[in-house]
Amino acid sequence: MITIEEKLKVFAGLVVGKAQREFEQKLAEVKGKNHEIIEQHRASIRQEGEKIIQDLTRKGQAQKNKAISKAKQEKRKKILNKKQQLMDRLAEDIRNRAVRFTEQEAYESFFAECVAKAVSAFGREDGIRLLATQKDVGRFKEIIYEQGERSGFQREQIDISACREDIIGGIVAGNTQRTLSADCSITALLQEQRQLIGQKLYNVLGKAGDRFE
Repeated sequence: MITIEEKLKVFAGLVVGKAQREFEQKLAEVKGKNHEIIEQHRASIRQEGEKIIQDLTRKGQAQKNKAISKAKQEKRKKILNKKQQLMDRLAEDIRNRAVRFTEQEAYESFFAECVAKAVSAFGREDGIRLLATQKDVGRFKEIIYEQGERSGFQREQIDISACREDIIGGIVAGNTQRTLSADCSITALLQEQRQLIGQKLYNVLGKAGDRFE
């Protein structure tokens, strides 16, 4: 015959066994959920890390591009400064040569050609104004009258005046109404040549700069 104590032990065993199984089931469920949460957290950390790396890569590339752009701008600035220095040096040298040329014998024929070219543009005008340096007016007044007469002007229609010395040489012409003008001065000629020289320098220095792009 089974005693009360034996029945209690059997009951306790059943209860404890059931509780143990339920505990183990719950523990397995918790472990599963914890594993899922941990994996999700790991995935989130991985994504965040990849995003940080991508952002740093983009920022690094942007900084690199900015540094390259700055270096190119500085190089172009140096090339332009060099060009300007060369232009100024050449312009000064050419101007000095032009001034010396006005003291040579060959300048007289050059001056006559400048006057002829200038007055030919005003053949239909009632009169003409011709401006030259004070020195050239004193030296070549007759040449100016002669060239004007060859273009059909009478001496009384030719107004000769001294102008500013910075034209260096040559002649500046205009009609008496001051509505038309023709600049055949050495300064105007040098300005045209300066533009051509500047373009050539730009081409040469531009090609040199391309090698550093």
